[in-house]
Amino acid sequence: MRLCVFLCGDTSKRPYRVEIFRQALEDAEVLKDISGIGASQMSNFWVLRFRTQEAKKAVLAAGGLSVKGAYCAIIDPCRKEIKVKVHWVQFHIPSDTLRKALSEFGEVMKIRHEEGIVQGFESAESTTRASSLVLKEGVTAQKLPHLLKLYGALSLWLCPVRHQFVSSVTDKVISAATARRLAALSAAPSVMFVRTAYVRA
Repeated sequence: MRLCVFLCGDTSKRPYRVEIFRQALEDAEVLKDISGIGASQMSNFWVLRFRTQEAKKAVLAAGGLSVKGAYCAIIDPCRKEIKVKVHWVQFHIPSDTLRKALSEFGEVMKIRHEEGIVQGFESAESTTRASSLVLKEGVTAQKLPHLLKLYGALSLWLCPVRHQFVSSVTDKVISAATARRLAALSAAPSVMFVRTAYVRA
């Protein structure tokens, strides 16, 4: 993966096709340096392979692309420092508890409450906490849990450098079997890691 990057497009602009990326990559002056391109599991998540490290560095330096009139993130899969957003964290749960859970996977650089989500609530904290994490040797973002139980309540972990099972909290549709599993987990007293796929019926 040392010559690859991921492109993560706006989910509201789906579907994506290979020709849609042509102009943005031409504008970034790297089109001729691409040796491979294709969708990666989800239609808004694509992988590019370059011929040289210099071309990869050039596109990463751009910081992002404009695709279908929206921001498209460029992600380096080899980067060890990642951002993790943890949703649904109840207000009474201390950040030290979350720090302990994250430290299983690497060194936690910072954790902060998200604020100022909507006008009128600028000083109100949300139930989302943002963290920065340097992964341990041999650990990848794919090994982080998607759901984690904290103090008896599930929290949702989202990381931009891995495939997500949900594009947004309001977009999830789960099977009856998965719903039963989640209900059972919410009744369990211990902290546990859960990997579950959100699937359309």
